[in-house]
Amino acid sequence: MKKFKLCMTVTAALFLAPAIAFSALRPVNPCIKNIGDHVNRGILELDNCNLNDRDIPALAEYIARIKSLHTVSLRHNNIGSEGAILLAQPFMAKNRIAHTINLDDNHIGPEGVAELVKMPGLYSFSINDNNIGTEGALYLAEQNTIVSLAVNNNHINAKGTAALVRMPKLSELKIAQNELDAEGIATLVANKNINELDVSYTNFGFEDLQAFLPRPKLWKLYVNGLHLGDEGAKAIAAARSIGGGGSESTALTALGMADNDLTDTGLAYLNHSTLGYIYYLNISQNPISDQGVIAYVKSINYFWSKYLTLIADETNLTDQAAWEIADLANRHNEAFTTLSVNFDHIGRFGLEALEKASIKHVYAKYNDGPGTSIH
Repeated sequence: MKKFKLCMTVTAALFLAPAIAFSALRPVNPCIKNIGDHVNRGILELDNCNLNDRDIPALAEYIARIKSLHTVSLRHNNIGSEGAILLAQPFMAKNRIAHTINLDDNHIGPEGVAELVKMPGLYSFSINDNNIGTEGALYLAEQNTIVSLAVNNNHINAKGTAALVRMPKLSELKIAQNELDAEGIATLVANKNINELDVSYTNFGFEDLQAFLPRPKLWKLYVNGLHLGDEGAKAIAAARSIGGGGSESTALTALGMADNDLTDTGLAYLNHSTLGYIYYLNISQNPISDQGVIAYVKSINYFWSKYLTLIADETNLTDQAAWEIADLANRHNEAFTTLSVNFDHIGRFGLEALEKASIKHVYAKYNDGPGTSIH
């Protein structure tokens, strides 16, 4: 028996030695190696670090040591279910709280969700693009502390989404590109606590929008890809206007209306005399002209919308709109934080005007106007 045990010990040692040697020789991920550089006031940010499950033991050990950490962002990595399970462990310790966790664009799946939802005190949880499926959604639905939840594009069927909209403390829900049925939509409309909603590219329709809009507070609304048309814009303006359903404390501040068959007429309903506190507007992939955008930009209350983001990709904008936007931006210094006009028809001179304008971030790729290399 002793000879047998000795033989097994030697065999195991011989088998494990190459694995240990490989682990030791494997380069440490640069973000893990310099992890202290990614921490600020209790927030750890390791986005786009090419992390995978093999990196998580070292990360979990660090989180266990630094007890002041309450927010972790690991977006756009390659973390799977095993890594997610390990990540949850340090937050299970006594007196630890996982306030905010962002794992967008990983591979955690339903098994990872099942463990992550056990973290105490979880307030904000973002797991867009993680293939959690309906199984993962049902695990999430059992959680009773989450206030802000983002599960866009996760292959969740109607049963799963209906369960999510019943979560007791939810006030912010992003559920785009998943299935919604009549029951789920009715439950969503009835939940008056929801003040931020993303139902883009679902079967949420015009009548559903009309039923949802009247509520005490509605700060952010993303209804991209629902083909609501100009009537949808009119309904939003009527329900959430400054004089109608909106005030400074309850007003709509962000609106996503991309890919909605919106024309200049619809955009006019959304102008700042009606929705005066908007600081984010996405009108991409709509048949909107220079005149429509110019009229909108001229309506902006630059006192309230100091940090405006306007996204108008794949519309019909030309040099004329570019020049007007650049001129207004220069006259209202730093009014625009971000302007996106990719895949439009702006030419060389319009692009140069935007480049020189007082706009912090300008995205203007793949324009095919006069004088461009694409034209």
